[in-house]
Amino acid sequence: MLLNRIVSWLLGYVEILVRGPHLEKFINLATNSGLVLWDVKRVGPDVLHVKLRAHGFRRIREYARRSQATVRLHRKRGWPFSWRKMRRRRTFLLGSVLFVGGLIYLSTLVLVIRVEGFEGADRQQLFTTLAKLGVKPGVTRRSLLTRKTMVEREVMLEMPQAVWFGLNLRGVVADVTVVKRKVPPPARSSYDLIAGRDGLVTKVAVIRGTSAVKEGDTVAPGDLLISGIEWQSDKASGELVKIPVPANGIVEARVWQDIEVTEPRLCWRALPERERLTAYSLRVGKRLWPLFRLGKRPVANYSWTRWQKRLYQGRNPALVVEIIKDTWQAARWVKVVRTPAELKAAALREAAERRKYLPGRGGKRTVHWSTEGNFLKLIVTYESIQDIALIAPLKDQPPESPN
Repeated sequence: MLLNRIVSWLLGYVEILVRGPHLEKFINLATNSGLVLWDVKRVGPDVLHVKLRAHGFRRIREYARRSQATVRLHRKRGWPFSWRKMRRRRTFLLGSVLFVGGLIYLSTLVLVIRVEGFEGADRQQLFTTLAKLGVKPGVTRRSLLTRKTMVEREVMLEMPQAVWFGLNLRGVVADVTVVKRKVPPPARSSYDLIAGRDGLVTKVAVIRGTSAVKEGDTVAPGDLLISGIEWQSDKASGELVKIPVPANGIVEARVWQDIEVTEPRLCWRALPERERLTAYSLRVGKRLWPLFRLGKRPVANYSWTRWQKRLYQGRNPALVVEIIKDTWQAARWVKVVRTPAELKAAALREAAERRKYLPGRGGKRTVHWSTEGNFLKLIVTYESIQDIALIAPLKDQPPESPN
């Protein structure tokens, strides 16, 4: 029906009023001859309002005569009739052409510069820098796209307070996104380095301050490692005086860290059955379009898995394009008893995965197995070398002065 309306508007159609005692006969004669009538409405006891294409208006008079009806043209619609009116109104036609041309021309320009990430003086400085580089309202989109990489590089050189700069075009709007560099807080005037955990000291390298431990010492959390007090000779009196400084250095120790994993002997497992549904869809940014489906979705017990294949990844995460495959697999849950080999393999895999998040490097591994009811317990002790120094407020009592 929509296609018929579009074609009728392009070819032109008319609205007519048909008056007579045998309106049904008129409609039957017209439709049997191949004419297309639509929006047929009765507006009175013996009056119909009908729409038909313009080329069938002359033919319909014969059917009106045979059904003892009269036809009156009510209105003309469609492109041919509108074009005739516009040809007589040349000023309106010229204005319409200029208006459309102006819109097309304006759509090729950047009219708005929108900045996100800077405020105050930094924001004003960024606008000034962009204007010098030609990024301002009125510049063409094509010229800005060709210079996009150069603009991003120059802005990073001109504004050291920006750690990242991005320029994206959205229609007539240029979106400028800036990430401001975070300035670290000023360093404290003086502090100590203390132990953050138990360990056996293997290396002491003092950059600033006074060492309070040596290699081979055993330390506990909170023990002083490097003091923020330096003893210096007074040039006037020749005596040793203590000077507060920010302690700095490396204190490495051999530490032991435990990972505990418990695996149950009894567990529930899903055994796949024949019934399943596979659905493919296309994701563009935040929108998801279904493509096609295979099978029937299970109603009761099922497992769901998703597979994703990225087709395009731009600099903007909102423009990700990927194919997604979702599978709903019918499953039957059964209780199984895991073998000792399976329990040990699963426990070791879990321990190895957790080991990735432990600090330190190298070292040995000690494994201890135990059984607690229906559970297998694994304790893995990792020996590693790590820097255990932590910053702490300066203590009142410094180490003894050297002789």
